[in-house]
Amino acid sequence: MSQLGGGPTFQNHIQGTVGQFTTPAGKVNYLMTKARLGAEATDPERRLTQHLAPVREVIQAEELDFSQLLQRDLDDHRVAVNLVPYLLNPDWTGPAFFPPIVAIALPFLKQHPSSFPNLGLAQSVSDLGLTWSQQDAGQHLRTRRLLGANHDFNPVALGQLWWNSEFCRIVVVDGQHRAMALLAIDRTVRATWQDSGGARYRYFYESRIKEILKDSKNISLDDIEVPVTVLWFPDMFGSDKDPHKAARKLFVDVNKEARAPSESRLILLSDSELANILTRTTLTQLRNQATDEFLPLYCVEYDNPDTKTTQSARWSALTNIHVLKQMATRVVFGPPRYIKKVDTQMGKREPEEERNAFMRTQLSVDKLFPPTLPGDENFARDKLGNLSFPESAIAPLADAFEQSWGRALLTLLSETLPFKAHAEALTKLKESWLPDDTAATLAHDALFSGVGMFWTLRDSASYYQEERAVDSTAVKPDVVKAWDLIAKKQSEFEELRAQELLGSKSKRLAANQLYQAVNTHACQLGLALTLGTLHTLAREGDASVVAVAQRMVKAINAWMTSKTAGDYDRRVALAKRRDGFPKSPLNVIANMDAPRAIQFRYFWLEILASSQAAPELAGTLSSTVVGQHRDIARRAYLEYVTGEKEKALKTSAPGLTDAERKSQARSSAASELQMALLRWFGLTSSDWEAWKKTPAATAPPTPASSHAPSSDADADVSTVGEEMEDEADGESEETVSIEDLIAPDSE
Repeated sequence: MSQLGGGPTFQNHIQGTVGQFTTPAGKVNYLMTKARLGAEATDPERRLTQHLAPVREVIQAEELDFSQLLQRDLDDHRVAVNLVPYLLNPDWTGPAFFPPIVAIALPFLKQHPSSFPNLGLAQSVSDLGLTWSQQDAGQHLRTRRLLGANHDFNPVALGQLWWNSEFCRIVVVDGQHRAMALLAIDRTVRATWQDSGGARYRYFYESRIKEILKDSKNISLDDIEVPVTVLWFPDMFGSDKDPHKAARKLFVDVNKEARAPSESRLILLSDSELANILTRTTLTQLRNQATDEFLPLYCVEYDNPDTKTTQSARWSALTNIHVLKQMATRVVFGPPRYIKKVDTQMGKREPEEERNAFMRTQLSVDKLFPPTLPGDENFARDKLGNLSFPESAIAPLADAFEQSWGRALLTLLSETLPFKAHAEALTKLKESWLPDDTAATLAHDALFSGVGMFWTLRDSASYYQEERAVDSTAVKPDVVKAWDLIAKKQSEFEELRAQELLGSKSKRLAANQLYQAVNTHACQLGLALTLGTLHTLAREGDASVVAVAQRMVKAINAWMTSKTAGDYDRRVALAKRRDGFPKSPLNVIANMDAPRAIQFRYFWLEILASSQAAPELAGTLSSTVVGQHRDIARRAYLEYVTGEKEKALKTSAPGLTDAERKSQARSSAASELQMALLRWFGLTSSDWEAWKKTPAATAPPTPASSHAPSSDADADVSTVGEEMEDEADGESEETVSIEDLIAPDSE
């Protein structure tokens, strides 16, 4: 290579058409060229293919925030099954084409992001009979632009970019899947997977590519060329500049609209909704925790590419990003009626300003900002809301949430007995599992570290089954073996979880039944609502929301461990009945989606109002107030069960009149609830009768700053349910079978 003009020596270069994209946000220089496949060669286009680097191969997950982390993910199954064949297989319906891959030249030192040296002054140099304007940034980067006869820029915008791989990498930021298809073919043909940063992904590609090349004799790899645009930031040279930060922003900008985003992706990418930002703050708390204060991040499902789900799809997940957002949204934005009235059902009418005003109270916005926020455009503090906030307010609001409600919610999810047992069992599985082959390594990564890997293995296994249906001789690849191993590990994990929670691996089925309830949106959101309610209505003194959460956890655990033997082991009290277990179930909720969080709040209040929990609440929460709200919630739950039984009776006993159906449903619901409270809580008949006779009007007064209880509160138990149905405002009906609500076995 020519090095005329002096200066450092560079190993790699490309050439093509150069230009500059200028906006008020800054300048981006670009060079348009191509990368190609084929036999080993020294031309720049052939070498460029080897130097293209997907983000995941050069930037570690720990160095990205969650919006960028998701974009780092690649769907290797889609690349291997769709894009590689698209490049290699002939398609007689018409020509194929890849849009340009976009990459950025970025500085690295010992595989870690660094900065460029200052960019030197332009100098005129001659090379191969042409005159160039040349600028060097140390040994990292050299740029050239062709000059004309008068030493001004030639109208033919020809340029060159030179770099040394020790100090600079060409990182793909758009078209990563297309680039991965090109790289996978190149690495397979040249047998260089092991020497690349993507060795762990070879098992998705290598055998498939070899098979295609073997079956297709007429493929000319030399003819496969893909357009590439390489960028660099001319204003980002110097030790005080951060080109990686600029690249990360550009990375998100060019990727966030690349495909129809799932709900998970929207939460992780969106900066236009404060609730999404607060949710990401919670994830960041988990990732950055210096100690094991909270559950580990691998207990959270935040990378599910599918549509919004009501329970985590990955068996190892304790919770998911949707639940975290709902929990944060309800305790911060309310609306307040869901917090202050425990018998109010979730409906559709949620006035935005009411929610925003509640947020400003919950995050003590008056202590964070002056009445008018400083900035280029003055922003009134009382206008801050979920969709209305200046960029300068994001960090203070996120920090306020993290130190208060965020920490409190994580305390509930980390220390409440069933959740704690799940996390500890998963950690034990991780620490005892030493992967010893390719399949085990892939499976381990899918559960504990590889963002998106779980879903990629799932899709690969499904594709293999489809292949097997057509060709029974299809060889099972390592990626499918990894998926099989994940299924086997589920059983091992469930035994560990039963051991952690119930003290015996043999109680796996009982534990599983409990987790079918407590790992749902309804249960976890119900616990968050309980926190919001008690912090607002039952707090004594000025206890922080974190202190309230800590006391709640101790109280719940005290009750759950107060009876751990026999048919009514309180650790499984929230399990939903199936196959005769548990006897006399407390939880007969038919569908445990988010709206049923209201009923789950009742369960938590029932536990917290128990005599075993009371000592743990002393000095922080008023047990009297907790009990009074428990009574209101119990009435509402009884009416909910009655309503569900009425629906079931319409199918099972169509001959009953409305009055007969209502009477039968109410009698059955009351009998079952009384029995459940006797078995699980020791509620005597006299206690039950006393509760029935207590008018709902005895609900405790709320603080002056809270909304007063509805005047409907003094209605008797026979009318509360009808009023709740009115408030639900169109909530969808659930399909209920009589088996879901069958009376408990007589004892």
